[in-house]
Amino acid sequence: SDLVGDGSLSGVVTFNVTGGIATLIGSSVPPFGTLDTPSPMQPQGMAIGPDGSLWVADSNIGQVDRFDGTTGQFIGVRISTHLSSPTGLAFGPDGTLYVADDAPIGPLGPFGSVKKFDTSGNFLGYFLAPQAPSPGNLTDFLTPNGLVFGPDGALYVADSGSGAVLRIPSFNVVSMFTPPTVTPNNSPMSNPYQPVFGPDGNLYVADTTGNVVYEFDGTTGALIKVIGQNIVGNVIVGTLLAQPTGAGFSGGNLYVGDNQARLATFDSGGNELADLLSYPTDGLI
Repeated sequence: SDLVGDGSLSGVVTFNVTGGIATLIGSSVPPFGTLDTPSPMQPQGMAIGPDGSLWVADSNIGQVDRFDGTTGQFIGVRISTHLSSPTGLAFGPDGTLYVADDAPIGPLGPFGSVKKFDTSGNFLGYFLAPQAPSPGNLTDFLTPNGLVFGPDGALYVADSGSGAVLRIPSFNVVSMFTPPTVTPNNSPMSNPYQPVFGPDGNLYVADTTGNVVYEFDGTTGALIKVIGQNIVGNVIVGTLLAQPTGAGFSGGNLYVGDNQARLATFDSGGNELADLLSYPTDGLI
């Protein structure tokens, strides 16, 4: 089964590729499940831990919850300090948890950051500090919306502040990985969200405001294609997606969750297949 974060149900839905919903995890909205959290969840990022448990970033409460990866049973709140609005999780090659935090607390300024925690939930420090310089002539690293480790071992962070995906190979070393402008409007991505590397090694990024998914070369960052455009003849007449918030792969197909209560499916060529589910999504793994 694959996992979909669902803000409307305040939980995580497991499903299979035929669209069948198996379980709703962690919801605090009756009649689904039990009151696992003190207020409704807003799952914004998920990761499978080294022990197989499911870790969920809850941007509503500002914490990271942990669930049994098989049964979905709530294990407990693993991280409840040093976070304000976590938007993405990724475990590094060394087992350390990296958390994208959209709005840092404390006197460090209004900039996003990436923080490190051990599997016991202890804060280990910053991987990208709030006041880190921006690549190129950009303003600042403002709004991280998800992160993923690449095949090269570097951390890739979707940043709405720069409209790009940033590459961070080591502490506070940051560069722009994706182009500063992309088609069709020759402007930055409007709101890049939850990047994911596909089985082909390329990087896929949902643009929530642009209503498309961009495919970038996983080595060079060059734009390969735009997925989700509605093309009639050779004319772009609109998009097939509505505020996509996450993408994931299963069985070679690309699944894209959007805010129109569906999970759109595309083949490896970017052609739309049947839609799955009937819930809005806030990220997939």
